[in-house]
Amino acid sequence: MKRVLLVEDHGSFRRALAMFLERKTDLKVVGEAGSVAEGLRLAREGARFDVAVIDLGLPDGDGVVLIRELRRHQPDASILVLSVSLERDHLARAREAGANEVLGKEARPEKLVATVKRLAGA
Repeated sequence: MKRVLLVEDHGSFRRALAMFLERKTDLKVVGEAGSVAEGLRLAREGARFDVAVIDLGLPDGDGVVLIRELRRHQPDASILVLSVSLERDHLARAREAGANEVLGKEARPEKLVATVKRLAGA
């Protein structure tokens, strides 16, 4: 079972994404957060995950900060940025911070699941 951490500030989107991912028998959402602070708290409390799906535009800061911190806590985990904003500079900073891949929020659900599974090694 591959573990997924979700950090997305839109609660209904996050819950729908969690339900969709968990319908796949080999994926388990082990944590959900709606802000940088909540994501950091989960990491510091020892939440273990194979892949984190992170929105960059969070209400209390930039998801790039969270990516750097998650990399410190779990350098072997993969990080997928899922964002509505695909500005080159912002995405370049996310990659420099340690993001493995970037998808736009308009990506088809099947592509999202396939990407999460590939990054998680499933």
